[in-house]
Amino acid sequence: PGFAKVSIQPALGKLKQVKAVLPHPQAEIQVFLKRAGKKGIEATVTLPANVDGEFIWDNKKVTLKAGKQKFSI
Repeated sequence: PGFAKVSIQPALGKLKQVKAVLPHPQAEIQVFLKRAGKKGIEATVTLPANVDGEFIWDNKKVTLKAGKQKFSI
């Protein structure tokens, strides 16, 4: 049950940071985002086992895999 791929494309507007949790049958999908400068972003994304996907910010893509990952764009 559930889905095996995610696409995270945040639109923060004027927010400087955001934390989101999405329930999934295997475990929660967790996302924490914080702006870095005018166009950058620092991200921490945690995906359940057997779930992967992509994170897109300012036309740049980061491949996501199961587990916790931290990155900056």
